[in-house]
Amino acid sequence: MDATNRGTRSAIAAAIVAAIGVCLTCAAVEASASDVLAPMPEPKFHVGEEWHYRDQAGNEDYWTVTAVTEESFTSRLTDGCTATTPAVFSPSLSWSGCGGADATQSVTAEGSIWPLAPAKYVTFYYAGENDRGQVWSGARTCAVLGQVRVTVPAGAFDTFHVMCDDPLRQRHWYLSPKLRRGVLYHDIHKHRLTRTRYELVKFVPGK
Repeated sequence: MDATNRGTRSAIAAAIVAAIGVCLTCAAVEASASDVLAPMPEPKFHVGEEWHYRDQAGNEDYWTVTAVTEESFTSRLTDGCTATTPAVFSPSLSWSGCGGADATQSVTAEGSIWPLAPAKYVTFYYAGENDRGQVWSGARTCAVLGQVRVTVPAGAFDTFHVMCDDPLRQRHWYLSPKLRRGVLYHDIHKHRLTRTRYELVKFVPGK
């Protein structure tokens, strides 16, 4: 990635931080955090932990962490979809059994969003290929928009609101420093204009 493109991405990231009004799917449950949150360190994952989520239709699924290394963690969804990811918010390095073609991709990061604090951001550059021979590349920029309180089936939490923008989706994560995990996720598919929403029902710690 040349310096011009990287500079463009940095400008985009700054615009995301400044223009919170571009949020396409901000949750109606948002309110100001009850306390000012200390910066949140990057979460560490553990084999066997489970995140149980409910979607907007009332269906429940859960992710289980099946492997952890110094470079990545692997998780499996209820239906068998498996993904290996280098970090929270990052595009995955590989996925399989997820209802489409299996794929692998390289991911590099510019900047650091950790520890989470308002206005911090990171850009992930990715390039991949699936088992049908299709190739792609792009970038995902993630920025901390602020601190908000959200209510989900698992309870009420003060969270960091992180928005990630890439060519396909605008994604929103709400991470609780108390749980060190996401308690709410929602996104919009920019081409199909479909929306997805997952609320935490239960978190089961691993080993």
